[in-house]
Amino acid sequence: METHRTPVVVASLICEAHRDLALESFGGLLRFSAEPVQLHLFEDGSLTPATAEALHAALPGMRLWSFRDYDPQTRVWLAKCPNLRNFRALTPMGLKIFDIPLHMYATSGRFFYIDGDVRYFQPFSWDALRRLPANTALFARDSQQSYSIGWRSWLKWRKRLPMPYAANLGFYNYPKERYDLDYLEWVYAEPDFWEFWTVIEQLAWAAMSRGENVYYVTTRQLVQACPGYQVTGETVIVHYPDIYKKQMRALSDALPSGSPPTGASPVELHPFRAPKLNIIRYAMNVMHRKQLMRIAANSPA
Repeated sequence: METHRTPVVVASLICEAHRDLALESFGGLLRFSAEPVQLHLFEDGSLTPATAEALHAALPGMRLWSFRDYDPQTRVWLAKCPNLRNFRALTPMGLKIFDIPLHMYATSGRFFYIDGDVRYFQPFSWDALRRLPANTALFARDSQQSYSIGWRSWLKWRKRLPMPYAANLGFYNYPKERYDLDYLEWVYAEPDFWEFWTVIEQLAWAAMSRGENVYYVTTRQLVQACPGYQVTGETVIVHYPDIYKKQMRALSDALPSGSPPTGASPVELHPFRAPKLNIIRYAMNVMHRKQLMRIAANSPA
């Protein structure tokens, strides 16, 4: 399979606490990507000089963005968005959803975001994803719907809040033309959207897309670690959120972290059109969540 040699621009957020995971994850990204990767890492202000040096040594060509350097310009861009500034001060997640896109749009244009808690299992190509129309919003699909709005509030807002079902921001490629700070400011100002506030960013971006021209990466290829998840011959990437980071560490110790086998053919990551959230899918998600909880309760600790 022929692949474009134009570099793929990839950005992510990094912190000192997840240093080892990041070295493993981004090292895997550079080794397993069929196309050259132009990697941009935004540090949250916690990175030590020793870790910065280790990243530069392990990740050739990587650009490391210092919080001290990019923070002042972000404050200028968010000057008229008090709710976004408040969220940014509350959690480093604000850097992922405000700082990174704003600075990448200003300097690089189109880019892919990937979390630093993923592992790569086989060589892959970005070609099919890069062939999507320029105005496409691309996300990972979550193992279950994880939005910050409860059932009653969603029923109240659903006609004003069209969005895809179960978008996950661990992987995204979002068009600059559709990124709307005013809309995000409105979302973050509404108390109904803060019921499960630790995932409000997923609601905000899903709603910002209006559910129009949204695609996900095929879930057999980009797998979300969850109770009962499996790695198969089709698995290319596994995202290990939250408690599953321990599994990623254990897997990194058990599996070799070298380059893919010589001559291994890259697999194209394939997109599919995201379904829209509706009452039936919301109800099915409630049942699916209960099933995942039962699996988790019966799994070994």
